[in-house]
Amino acid sequence: MKIALVSEFPFVRPQKGVELRLHQTAELLAEMGTVWPVIITRLETPADRLNDLRERFGSVTYVIPTEEPATSMHSKLRRLISRKNVADRGFHISAGLHSEIIGQLQACDVVWFHSLKAADS
Repeated sequence: MKIALVSEFPFVRPQKGVELRLHQTAELLAEMGTVWPVIITRLETPADRLNDLRERFGSVTYVIPTEEPATSMHSKLRRLISRKNVADRGFHISAGLHSEIIGQLQACDVVWFHSLKAADS
């Protein structure tokens, strides 16, 4: 079974509580199948932590969403109340990359989203 774990935090060598919980979740999911970490974040992620993820789980996808500036009052209000942006207002993934990731996620048996922030991107 292939399990995608979508998160905004790398979860090897946990440095804070959320990463520890993610690490524990990943280890439990790994007992049921192959875990594929998908890290979607604007936080700076050290390359050595990504390498540790690759060593532990094999394939890792790391995505840095772009910021979508709100230039007018109308666009700021629309983004604020839009049903499509519930967590991480103002960030998005390019259409091509979005389609590629969605295609890969559809090939998984299970997709585990850690937070709305990761899912909303």
